[in-house]
This record gives sequence, structure tokens and C-alpha cells, in this order.
Amino acid sequence: MSVLEAGQSFGRYTIINLDASSGPIETYRAYDASIGRDVALKVLATRDAASASRFNAAVLALLDLAHPSILDIHDAGDIDGIHYLAMPLIEGTTLAQRLQQGSLTPAEITRIVEQIGGALQYAHEHGIVSGAVALDKIIIDRSGKAVLTDFASGLLPAAGSASDGRQRDLLMLGGVMLALLAGHAIDAPDSPVGQLLKPWLDRLPPAIQSAASDNYTQFVSRAASPDATQRFTSIADFLAAWRQLVKPDAVAPATAASTPAPSTASRAEQIESRRRAAAAAQDQARQAQYDSEWRERQESRTREAADTQARIQRGADERASTMLRARQERDTRIGAGTTVAVPAAMAIDPARQAALRRLLTVVQAVADKRASTIGIRPLTSTPAPPKAAPTLARPAISRVTQATVQSAQATVASELKRQSASAFERGRQQAAADVVTVGQRLRPVIATLIVILFVVFCVFPLSCIIWVSTLPDPTSTPTRAAPTQAQPPTAAAARTAVATATPRPATATPAPRASATPALETVVVLTDTFRSGACGLPEGSGSAGSQTCANGEYQMAPAAAEPMLALFDSVRGSMLLDVNARIITGTSSLEYGLVWAATANHYYAITLKPDGALAVFTQQDGSAQYTVRGLTFSAVKVGAQTNRLRVRANGDTFGFAINERDLPLSLTGTAGSSGRFGFFVQSREPGAVVAFSNLVVSEMRTPGGTPAPGATVVPTR
Repeated sequence: MSVLEAGQSFGRYTIINLDASSGPIETYRAYDASIGRDVALKVLATRDAASASRFNAAVLALLDLAHPSILDIHDAGDIDGIHYLAMPLIEGTTLAQRLQQGSLTPAEITRIVEQIGGALQYAHEHGIVSGAVALDKIIIDRSGKAVLTDFASGLLPAAGSASDGRQRDLLMLGGVMLALLAGHAIDAPDSPVGQLLKPWLDRLPPAIQSAASDNYTQFVSRAASPDATQRFTSIADFLAAWRQLVKPDAVAPATAASTPAPSTASRAEQIESRRRAAAAAQDQARQAQYDSEWRERQESRTREAADTQARIQRGADERASTMLRARQERDTRIGAGTTVAVPAAMAIDPARQAALRRLLTVVQAVADKRASTIGIRPLTSTPAPPKAAPTLARPAISRVTQATVQSAQATVASELKRQSASAFERGRQQAAADVVTVGQRLRPVIATLIVILFVVFCVFPLSCIIWVSTLPDPTSTPTRAAPTQAQPPTAAAARTAVATATPRPATATPAPRASATPALETVVVLTDTFRSGACGLPEGSGSAGSQTCANGEYQMAPAAAEPMLALFDSVRGSMLLDVNARIITGTSSLEYGLVWAATANHYYAITLKPDGALAVFTQQDGSAQYTVRGLTFSAVKVGAQTNRLRVRANGDTFGFAINERDLPLSLTGTAGSSGRFGFFVQSREPGAVVAFSNLVVSEMRTPGGTPAPGATVVPTR
């Protein structure tokens, strides 16, 4: 029965299905809500402490590997006591599935051997073995790259020395090599190696088959030999021998199709040669067809571009011709006396037009009257028979009448010109007034826009710069200096306050999921530099030992072979514990560290040893259940150097950091949490002394909550 079921929620993962099971490792396909994609989730099916320790050791070892053919680790830890690690999900086919589709080409075989062999050589150089080199553990992704997907599973079982593990990897790689050259999977070779390699050797040119047959047979026999003394000594030797083997004839199988078969070739070779020639001819025909289609597409695009350019030019010519004809027709109408519409602003008042007509009538009547007095026919009267008159007087009278008419016409033209100029001036003044009116209406809008632009581009950036400059440095350690307005309580004051406080329940409310947890801020509730000289603690348990304060340090000297605890009391369940710890005297059996969530018979602890070995365990009813034991972490300082220990107790979820570097581990409590915490020292030999200093206890709470008396609010790291 599998540990997890399809559809089950496991932390931030949703289980889709069980992909594979290999020993104590079960591999699931799961959906990771934090990145929005599927991942490969490997779960330790057993809860045995030894297996859990080896699993965690494998995770820490794989974190240091970075190779294209080895999967990275996205996440690792344990949830409800189930240890897991998450890796990318590779889409592709396994090497076993690929061989079922047919034999691989020489280039594909060479690429796969180089990639998988290179990954194993890189891992061996870093002191790590796989133990999971098999056809179904190698995936060919969509780009053709070979990836060793089950690297972590081979690290889990406890086996012999590292040399034995490397030899197992070599033997498995030899089996993969035999399957690649044979063209199919081989469970247990029951035929001679030369017979298994015949499909590969038949693909070589006949001229080199005899010599190459012995070389390939010797190489594969040595690589897949059950006797470790007959195999290669390392992956590097294996790869060097393979490269030397394929160097002279690596391209021979690929070029054999273009080499004419000798006259003594067998019938099968002639058929294969003709098949390859036909395939090459088909490839050439397809290439020629592709080139022809490409040229046709290019010519079609060129013709379309030319047609488009011609249409554009024709349209431009037609528009120019139309405009020219319209201009000519307009000029013709104006030249022929066609009435042209006058703008309303320049039109003459109708009353003034009537007055001008009356003036023209009077002028014409005056001219007619003068003409009648001297016997000349009026200009506006009905024609009458001519009267006898001197012939010389008629031209003079005509000149007088013509002068009078011309004078009246000049007067009318002058008045029309004056009226037109006056109407044009009125139109210009009205347009200027309209512009001024529009400007006055837009003035408030323009002023508002100027203010908004000033605020956006000047005031707002300056305010942001001032605000950011007031924020504390997120990369620095929160200050433990006393604030200017309120001092954090001393150890004695904190103990007195706790002694009078109402006790909290032993069971804490489970912390909500990460997706619903609001941002937290850190409030310092206790600092203690141990310089007061009073080291007595109100709480304590364990065997007899001594405790003293000296030079700002809390020094603990436990009795031999018994743990010594120095417990503080606190009313805070979600808190950060930070303290410096160093060894004054002690042997290799010494362990020291922090305990938290402590009750009378149950507590959690993280401890260090002089050689830097790290352990995380749960102590309950006199027995210790180790989550991690004997691990090495690069941030730990060995010997008598000072280490800064941190425990992040957020409800029932615990995280750890050493010297400001987070451990890739997390722990979930099951027996509830309390606010009690303290120091832990244990040694099998007497005379051990460990000093603790610079204790800082901080409460994690949501922003806006009421801080503890005298607390200093600092940003969370």
C-alpha cells in the first residue's frame, strides 16, 4: 500500500498518481501550487530512523551537485514525519522505451554514453554514487539529452565502501552499454557477447568488421564483467576506452550507405546498400522539392509586393489628376463670372445693399434728367423718334452722361470694398475673442494637470526615497541595543513577569497554511547578556551540574554522562531564539545546543559537537527520537569557535539556522508547544564547560498586535 493517495494534499503538493516504487522510495507525480506546474515527488515509505538519516544525508549531498544530466532538488523536508524531496518532472521517453522502437544510431549512442558517463564521473568526483543506472532510469527529453532521473534512490540503501558503490555503477553502466549496442534490453545475458553485438557489428563497413569485432567484444566484456577485478577502475577509464574505440570508425556506419558495395558482398549487404541509396535519393528529392517551394514562395511574395506598390502609385496619380481637374474647373467658373459664395463674416448687410441700389437709381435719374433738358433721350425712357438738334452737341452730352455713370459706379465699388473690409475685420476680431474665451475656460484644467504632474514626478518619488531611507537594513542582524524610549526587560524582570502570568495551555493552535498566513513582524521580548552576576534560573531539570556567570557568559558544567538543562520560561509560543555558544573545555563526546517547546518530560533540541556534527531530536519520556543525526553543515564552526544558533518556533512548525544560514530542514511538532526554552549540555566525560552569551528572545506576531511591555519592533528577516 502506498504512503500517499491520488488527490491527497501533501503540504503545498497535490498528489496526481504513483509513478514508480523502488525499495523504500516511492515516486509520485504531484502538482506544486507554489510554481504552478507538475513535479516528481520522491517519498521515503518507511519511518525507520536509520533510513531517514540516510535519506537526509543523500538530500544534503545532492544539494552540492550541479550537472546537466543530474536533476536538481527544488524542495526537501518532512511533513507529519514523512520525508520527501521534490525534483523537476522530465517529459520524454525512457531508454528502454526508445530501444523498443528500434536500434539507435551511432551518433545517438555516443551522445548518451558521454552524457550518462559524464554525470557518473562528476558524482564520483564529489564522493557520491548512484546505484540506479538502468534503462528505465534514463530519460531522453524532447531535446535529445539523456538524464539520470533516479540519482537519489541509489544513495539510500546502506552498503559497503565508496569503492564498492563506484564499481556497482560501472557494472550497471556496462549493462546499459551492452543493451545500446545490441539494440534491445538484456535482462540476463545467456549468449556470448560477440553474438549479442552482431547487429551492431553488421552495420560497420566490411573492411573493418573483423578488427572492430574483437575490439568491441573486449570493451563490452570488460565493462559488463561480474568480476570487479576485470572491470574498468573508474568511469574516466571507461570513457577513455570508449572514445578510443569509436574514434577511427565513429562515422563509418553513417557513411556506409554512400560507399559502393564490393563485388564479393553478400546478398543482405547489397540489399542494405540499395536501401540506403534509395533513402538518400528520397532525401535529395525532398530537399529539392522544399527548395522549389521556397523559391516559389519568394517569387510570389515579390510579385505581391510589386502589385501593391503599383496600386499605391495608381491611386496617387488618380488623386493628383482629380485635384488638377477640380482646380481648373474652379478657375474657369471664376473667370467666366460665376457667382462665388462670400463667407458670412464678409457678407454685406441687406439694408445697406438696398440703400446702394436706391443711390444707383437716383444717380441714373439725375443723368436722365440732365440729358432731357438738352434734347437727349433718357437712358431709362422708351425710345422716341430723334429730334432735330445740332450735330455737334450730342458727343458732348454723351461724355457728360458717361462720366456721371462712371462716378456712380466708382462710388458703389468703393462702398462695397469698404463693407467687405469691415466684415473681414469683424470676423477676425470674433475669432480672436473665441480663442481668448477657450483659453480662459482651459486655464483651470491646465493648472490642475500641472499640479498632478508635479506631484507624480517630483513629490511622490521624493517621498518614496525618504520612506525607503528610514527602513532598516533587511540583511543585517536585528539590533539588540536598548531602544531610546523603552528598554527590553532583563532576564530577572522577564522571569518575575512570567512567574505572575497566567499559564498557557500545553497544546498550541496549529499554524495555518503558508498561503493563508499573514506577514509577521518580530518583537524583542527578552535580551540577556549575563553581566548581572545573578545566574540562578527559576526553572531547571537534569542531573547535577554547576552554572556560573563570568564575563557576560552563562557557563554550564554538566555531570558526566547526564544531560543538563537550564530552562527559561516565556508566555510566547511563536518565537525566535538566538544565542551564541562556544566550547571552553570538552572532549569529542560533548553535545551542546538549544531546547524549546519544553515540558516536564518532552522537549525538542538542536545540538552540535566539537567536530561540527549536527543533530535534531525529540526527547520524550527519557528516550530520544532523532530526525537528523551526525550530519555536517558547511556553516558550522568546529572546535572552540563561537556558533550563533537560531530556532524559529512558529506554532508547531520549527526551522533552524546556524551562523545566519538556514538549514534545508523543517520539523513539525506533534505533542504541542510551550513557551519554555533553554540550553542543553551533555558529556560522557567530566570537566566539560560550555558558555552561552547574547541571548535574544523575540515574539513573532501579526502587524498591528499589542507588543510585550518594553518590546522593540524590528522587521522580520
